[in-house]
Amino acid sequence: MAIIRNSFEQFVNYIKSDAHIKSMKIYGVLEANFEEFYYVCEKFADIGLNAPKYRIPGTCDVQGNFQFEDIRKAKEAAKSFYDEKNITDVDEYMTAIEKVYTLAVDFNDTRCQGGIVKPENVDFSNGMFGKYYNFTRIPNDIWGDIVNETKQYIINP
Repeated sequence: MAIIRNSFEQFVNYIKSDAHIKSMKIYGVLEANFEEFYYVCEKFADIGLNAPKYRIPGTCDVQGNFQFEDIRKAKEAAKSFYDEKNITDVDEYMTAIEKVYTLAVDFNDTRCQGGIVKPENVDFSNGMFGKYYNFTRIPNDIWGDIVNETKQYIINP
C-alpha cells in the first residue's frame, strides 16, 4: 500500500479505487486529467470552507452562509472542464464531483474543516458529546440546489 503524502494523491487514489467512479463513462477523462479535475473539485470544496458559520444559540446546530461568488467560481470551473474535455453526460459528471470534492482540500489548509460542536452549559466530566460537522461537505439541500444551478449553467450558459 502506497503512502499518501498529500490531498492530491489521496484524491487520485480514491478515484482509481472507487468501483462506482471506475464504472462511469467519463472515467477515462478523469484519469487523463486528474490535476484539472482536482481543481474543479477544489472550487466546490471552497463553497463549504469559505462560508461564514454561525452556531444557533442554545443548540449544537451550525448554519453557514454560502457565498454566491464561491458558487459562481465552482460553476465556471465545472463548465470549463466539461466543455474542454467534451463530456456529454452532465448527470454523471456532477455525480463524480459529488463523490470526491471533499477530498480536494490541501492537508495544510488552515480553514476550519470540521469539528465537534458541544452543547452549552453541559458538564463534560462523564465524556464528550456533541454534534460533528464536516464543513467541507455541503449540506444535501444546498448541494442539490448547487448541482441544479451548475447543470443549468453547463447546458444553457
